[in-house]
Amino acid sequence: MISKLEYEILKSNVLKLEKEYGYEPEFKYKLIDKSFLFEDFDFFKEELSILVKNYGFQVTFMNENESYYNSIMFGKLSKWFKKMYLKNHLYWLKHNFEKQLDIKTLNELPVKDQVIAKYSADLQNQLNLDSIQKNKFIEITANYYFKNIDDLLYISKKYDELPSTYNLGLVQNYRTVLIHNFRENTNKTWNLLFPYIKKSYMKNQITNVIFQDFDFIVT
Repeated sequence: MISKLEYEILKSNVLKLEKEYGYEPEFKYKLIDKSFLFEDFDFFKEELSILVKNYGFQVTFMNENESYYNSIMFGKLSKWFKKMYLKNHLYWLKHNFEKQLDIKTLNELPVKDQVIAKYSADLQNQLNLDSIQKNKFIEITANYYFKNIDDLLYISKKYDELPSTYNLGLVQNYRTVLIHNFRENTNKTWNLLFPYIKKSYMKNQITNVIFQDFDFIVT
């Protein structure tokens, strides 16, 4: 848990970063949790309104662990939030309606990834495989992991850049999908996605974390 002073410093740094690179939705999305905790309500309301209107913040993607969840859904900020949300979410939908199936597909990828990972781990723990069977099992599992890359590649081609908060809204937590494929399908995953990764990175739409994940696995 950070202190209020640390929060103020973090907030100041994010605002400075925005002056150079433009609005930072991912940082603001993380920051508003602390804004609420430290009762910086004017900032919290302003930023949450922007995230709903311009970056697709959706109630359906909340996990109920947000510091502000009860307050905006049932508590003292609920009246304000519902009015703001209905207005701004409608604006977001109006300008991004055709993207809804792609957003749904992207946000389902981590769930599919975890099902594959759990199923694979459970089977390996329960079955006594010899070396040939184990290699075949790893090959089959890798193919299942790569099915998620097919979806990600399709959407990347459609928008001519890697999906990000800037083109398809918040959430989209497909990092584990990439990590598992960097490990299991290293070269073909990187070669297929790199043009879109590079384009999004050069436009400051993604951070260098994706490069760090790849380097960690291949080195």
